[in-house]
Amino acid sequence: MRVWPDWFNKLPIDLDSLPKVVTPGQTIGMLNNQDFLDLGFSKNLEVVAGTTDSIAAFLATGANKSGEAVTSIGTTLVVKTISDKAIFDKKIGIYSHRLGNRWLAGGASNVGGKILREKFNDRISELSTKINPDKLLNLNYYPLTS
Repeated sequence: MRVWPDWFNKLPIDLDSLPKVVTPGQTIGMLNNQDFLDLGFSKNLEVVAGTTDSIAAFLATGANKSGEAVTSIGTTLVVKTISDKAIFDKKIGIYSHRLGNRWLAGGASNVGGKILREKFNDRISELSTKINPDKLLNLNYYPLTS
């Protein structure tokens, strides 16, 4: 059974008021709020646990073996790899999120993709014209269109 970390016990809140800890993507119930049903939502609609955008991006890639890694760039640049153990190092900004029975170890930079546009926009535009979208590569890239 998954639980909140021990240090939560030091917080001035009733832990029973927090939601149950579940794995991202786990079904936690069915829609039963009359307000939503009145809006036309199906009573068969599952309520599923969410996650952060970077973990959702990781899951969307299909990576599922220890050592596989994903980088996503948005407002925040994130690097995550599947690990059999949690890895934490405050000095270099490495942290871990539990994912099922394993961990996503990695780090983030709030510089994100904006710095690439700010510093390298002309070069990126130039190189982008050389991309052949019909040529298959053994890399999985999912670029944003905006």
